[in-house]
Amino acid sequence: MDKKILLVEKKQVDRVPLGKVETLLDFDLSPAQETALAGIRAGFQDKQVTLLHGVTSSGKTQIYVKLIEDALANGKQVLYLLPEIALTAQIIRRLQKHFAGQIGIYHSRFSNNERVEIWNKVKSGEIRIVLGARSSLLLPFRDLGLIILDEEHDASFKQHEPAPRYHARDAAIYYASLFKAKVLLGSATPALESYYNAKQGKYALVELNERFGGIDMPDIEIVDLKKENALKEVVNNFTSVLRKEITQSLENKKQVILFQNRRGMHRSSSAPPAAGSPTVNNATYPSLTINTRINSAATIAAPVILTYMCAAPAAVRPCRPRISVQKRSRKTCWNSFPKHASPAWTSTPSAVRTAITR
Repeated sequence: MDKKILLVEKKQVDRVPLGKVETLLDFDLSPAQETALAGIRAGFQDKQVTLLHGVTSSGKTQIYVKLIEDALANGKQVLYLLPEIALTAQIIRRLQKHFAGQIGIYHSRFSNNERVEIWNKVKSGEIRIVLGARSSLLLPFRDLGLIILDEEHDASFKQHEPAPRYHARDAAIYYASLFKAKVLLGSATPALESYYNAKQGKYALVELNERFGGIDMPDIEIVDLKKENALKEVVNNFTSVLRKEITQSLENKKQVILFQNRRGMHRSSSAPPAAGSPTVNNATYPSLTINTRINSAATIAAPVILTYMCAAPAAVRPCRPRISVQKRSRKTCWNSFPKHASPAWTSTPSAVRTAITR
């Protein structure tokens, strides 16, 4: 270097490169999407918040892209919030394709150095669009013009632990008011409170009831289990309608997905009509589930019944007519527990203990 053979040059290299700034919108909206977009723009004239109630696959993301383009044309920044589970590579690629060099991604998997870099770029205005989870709401925006909350009904928008504890939807509405920005809530199944506010006129409401490309909505059929049981058509919990549809799908070389949204193997204990159901104070108890283990220290994995409101276990016994659930004292209740049950249950207050008796 002293002989000037080598040249020393300092150059800043970003950990999160943005690339060349470019806006590319290579799609056209359907008539239904155009109507919804016009309704959102009209709603923003009178209301700060607009709820877009659009069915699945209706093309809500394309409407978001058009609104983002409007905000960028006005020199504003945009915050696009998604639940953590929906922040996938697919949505990132779609937005980067349309707004290359202007969009930054922010989520909990970034290192501290990457977060600081995005923080500074948002504060300086270099990043015009932020796509992220609920924590991106805390970034120091310079000139925020639009906040989009996709899947606004999702429970992950509410942070319970650690502090600060907040709901990103409610915080976004307040944060937007500081900038006089607009908020768009999008969902196929809006949260009850959001839909109520829209119906009451607090929010503008725009509905998109048809799928993009003219795709038909799926057929939904409700099967009466009481009728199926009466006709003895239920085999291993499969109704005749379900067995028929599964067989037809398999014959057509198609796949089948069966969803069972239960915390345990059974939601409730059932018996023939004459036998009755477990009750608490003569009222049917709806929150029972069958589990095969009390705790990891148990030496015998015997089935037990747990009530989720008070977490009181009891051994599974053969079905007898008129099973009842009664409140008991601590001593009596503990004696009716299986021997392998964890002693930790003794700390449960006796007032909320229950045991299933014959």
